[in-house]
Amino acid sequence: MLNGISQDIAQRAVELLLQNLNNPVPVLGNEAFLEKLVSGVTLAVKDRDMDVHFIDFEDIWQNDFIVTNQYWVQGYKMVKTDIVLLVNGIPLVPIEAKQRAKKGVNWMEGVRQFSTYDQRADKLFMCHAFGVACNGRVAKYGIPGASSSYFNEWKDTTNDLCPTYQTPKTGFGILT
Repeated sequence: MLNGISQDIAQRAVELLLQNLNNPVPVLGNEAFLEKLVSGVTLAVKDRDMDVHFIDFEDIWQNDFIVTNQYWVQGYKMVKTDIVLLVNGIPLVPIEAKQRAKKGVNWMEGVRQFSTYDQRADKLFMCHAFGVACNGRVAKYGIPGASSSYFNEWKDTTNDLCPTYQTPKTGFGILT
């Protein structure tokens, strides 16, 4: 259940969000989608306005965070990204992870794949925040479909948002 509201109201809110994926100009669809994703939508429910938010920014642990392996999307052609980060079921960050040991393959191969994915399944890229192309040594982020010169190296390896700890019995955990 989204925001503690009924399934019917949640479905209406999601339909308003997804309308942006039908924009004939993908970059404008992406901009409108992300705007509604961050600010939410307003619905008329029983003669009053109700704000529905898709992500809880006040208490981030109320959201569902999912990491997938081999995320398939049907578009003009089937697309399979290596990894996708989802928040509340919304695919926000596609990741192309290349094998560092494989000769002639580096993070730029991931950027090239993003370009083909953009042509084959543009709706996936209308709902992303950014993409990551990496090879185990270098991770670069940018907008899928853009030239590799627009991808920047991810240099910060700290994790202040979600500090972890280790216990002898349970292994790793998250400090709350």
